[in-house]
Amino acid sequence: MAFVDCWYVMITINDVLIIVGSCLKIQLEQSIIDGEQYDLCSTLLGTGNLLVWAGVLRYLGFFKKYNILILTMRKALPNILRFLSCALLLYCGFCFCGWVVLGPHHIKFRSFSTDL
Repeated sequence: MAFVDCWYVMITINDVLIIVGSCLKIQLEQSIIDGEQYDLCSTLLGTGNLLVWAGVLRYLGFFKKYNILILTMRKALPNILRFLSCALLLYCGFCFCGWVVLGPHHIKFRSFSTDL
């Protein structure tokens, strides 16, 4: 991995995702392809946008004041991920309980996907 910089790989991937998503969006707007491709288009554009903003963090590390913010986020990331995993388990338990208890009695809780 000494020859490949992961930042450049990520920039290349997000550029490809945004270009392909933009081409799909143009084709959807001109009705060249059917409307079923909206999900793929939004996924490509959203993922590309997420990677662009993750790439902005690299450039914030070059400034002294923002570098403190990046170091703080890097130090706090394990604790944040632990908290989010616990919160996700509680949320899933709450959704499952609502689905089991309220499912037979209310139309909005008939399936687990609508319960989320």
